[in-house]
Amino acid sequence: MQWEYWLEALSGLPDELGLPKDRPRPAVSSGRCGHVRFRVDAHTVRGLDQVARSAGASLCTVVRTALAVLVARLCDSSDVPIGARNIGVADQLAVRRSAIAPAAPFAALVAREADVDARIAAHGTPPLDELAAALRPPSAAGHPLFHVGFTFGASGPDESGCEPFLLDLHLLVETAGKPALAPGLHAHLVFAADLYDAATARLFTSRLTQVLAAVAADPEISAGDIDILGADERANVVARWNATDRPPSGPATLPALLAAAVAVDPDAIAVIADNPGGAPAELTYRELDAAVNRLARHLVSTGVGPESLCALAFRRSLNLVIAQYAVAAAGGAYVPIDPDQAGARTEYILTAAAPACVLTDSDTDFAAAVTPVVRIDRIDLGGYDPTPLTDADRRGPLRPANTAYVIFTSGSSGKPKGVSVHHGGIVNHLRWKTAEFSLTAADTIMLKAAATFDLSVWEFWAVTIRGGCLVLAAPNGHHDPEYLNALIADYGVTILHVVPSMLDALLNAGMAVPPRRVLTVGEALTGALAQRFRRECPDTDFRNVYGPTETTVIVTSHRVTAADTSVVSIGGPNWNCRAYVLDGRLRPSPVGVTGELYLAGVQLARGYLGRPDLTADRFVANPFQPASRMYRTGDLVAWNGCGEIDFRGRADFQVKIRGFRVELGEIVAALTSLPEIAAAVVTAVGRDQPGSTRLIAYVVAAAADAELDVQRCRKALAAMLPSYMVPAYFVALEALPLNANGKVDRAALPDPRGAATA
Repeated sequence: MQWEYWLEALSGLPDELGLPKDRPRPAVSSGRCGHVRFRVDAHTVRGLDQVARSAGASLCTVVRTALAVLVARLCDSSDVPIGARNIGVADQLAVRRSAIAPAAPFAALVAREADVDARIAAHGTPPLDELAAALRPPSAAGHPLFHVGFTFGASGPDESGCEPFLLDLHLLVETAGKPALAPGLHAHLVFAADLYDAATARLFTSRLTQVLAAVAADPEISAGDIDILGADERANVVARWNATDRPPSGPATLPALLAAAVAVDPDAIAVIADNPGGAPAELTYRELDAAVNRLARHLVSTGVGPESLCALAFRRSLNLVIAQYAVAAAGGAYVPIDPDQAGARTEYILTAAAPACVLTDSDTDFAAAVTPVVRIDRIDLGGYDPTPLTDADRRGPLRPANTAYVIFTSGSSGKPKGVSVHHGGIVNHLRWKTAEFSLTAADTIMLKAAATFDLSVWEFWAVTIRGGCLVLAAPNGHHDPEYLNALIADYGVTILHVVPSMLDALLNAGMAVPPRRVLTVGEALTGALAQRFRRECPDTDFRNVYGPTETTVIVTSHRVTAADTSVVSIGGPNWNCRAYVLDGRLRPSPVGVTGELYLAGVQLARGYLGRPDLTADRFVANPFQPASRMYRTGDLVAWNGCGEIDFRGRADFQVKIRGFRVELGEIVAALTSLPEIAAAVVTAVGRDQPGSTRLIAYVVAAAADAELDVQRCRKALAAMLPSYMVPAYFVALEALPLNANGKVDRAALPDPRGAATA
């Protein structure tokens, strides 16, 4: 009966708690440790004694429960195994598995722990080494059953119970009275020197004393509502690291910014459309301005004005640029359409947006049944005034709060959703960008992104509002890395925006003349790719940036350095933007603790076009700034100690393997850290069948002619990851499939059946 009880009680025990660490866990523990002393004051101890009496428990159980609550909060886990003993009652560490529900009152958790203690006393405890051998193979990295220990009634740090020290943390509480010591509980926290610095251990003890004080004052407080942040840390994550306010200055709408640039040097080249095999087409700022203003006046004459929508259905061309700028000049908002996408998707977008018209040209040959189509190259615009429009020419004044564009992104329901972005948001972003990168009329940018991808907004506007040159990649060239590299070299492109997948492809194709500045966005940037780019392009200012469409292109940025070898930060918030890392109860997460990223500030979109229900679900009240909103991104992140944010994965890319929550992005990071793997994607199959989930790794070899050594990869991953995170199958690809925006196209990954190597 004893063994049956313990085998059932410890079934599915977590391999790894996921406590924040200063360093990754080594494959073999050195056994080195350090310790810090701390004290719980007498007033708090009296309150803890009262909690114990009310619950019919011991002070030992109360303190151990508080420890479990803190560990649960730091791990974002409800399953917390602790190796515990009460000297004088039990001589050896025994596994106490605590279930910590965030909504549960602390007093109820103590009562439950007391019941568990009683059941354990009734069944008895088998020898720990025999229990460990029955449940899990031994590990040189640490104790096989738990990583946190607790000893009540210790006399000093030498009673950690492990020699050499194989735990992450071990809390030892002294109970023997010593006349020379102040009243209260005196304790030591022993920590693994492989994983932690003393400063981090002291922070843990500070958090624990804060938890103990909170539950002593209010035993009914919910576990998830206990504040574990110190005042200084709270000020950092809520206020100091979000101190980004910059007063607005200058023009506040897109057409006003463009008009100011035109006035500086009207005869400078504004736009060049590359034409492989023929002469490129180009426009000066004077010519661009005249074409834009004539078309804008025509649009105004048809009823287009502020809050009017005009769809754009062009392949990459001068007409696309003219049409987009003209809609803005008229005061309307543009809705980009991919003329080559499925007809059903186009019809859905046009029905949902209900634009006044679809602007296109004869070369695109676009047709639509639900919306009037206007081919701008067939309109006689010669009679329209070419000078810039003012509010007097428009159907109403154009204000920063008016919609500038609506971009439709994929929706979880399978139907795209339109994100409405206002002029104030995009102008704030462009001001930050031009200042951050000192953009001038000498800069050249390449338009390669599809207009339906919000990355294109940068490319359309970033240099033209500074009098620089915009070079358009040929319509079918944006997926060809050799062509794009040639374009960069031929036109002297100075700043490049690219998703990491495409950056990898550009490097593989040989980037002979790299731009002076490169920004990666849209996907997680791996340390391996970051360092490869730095080696091959050492003189380039390299940034990793982040921002959902709902927050106007970009909200955070990070300068990539030699230190970015594994996790590449997405940086801190930009001008007038704020970032909050929150737990499931919307409480700020401590530094190093994973939470969901919420974004606030002037760049928040107005919402989802025609979808107040979805808008209310994703754009929620901001508890840190009255009468304002924040956007719930669904991205899992953590603050680092430098005031920047580390990307940890997508909430919807989480899977459960043998009961454990797994971030697929963490596995990708481990794979791409291997020298023989250049790129990787991990997916899960069988997710809808409990217990049958399997991980599939799609990998691209670093050397084109190399054969993947699966067993070596598996062995290397096993040294870095828990066993349940090592993919069951590997699929070798020549290249990862990319979608129209240059991101990895997961839907195009091959069926692993028959192609996978076990």
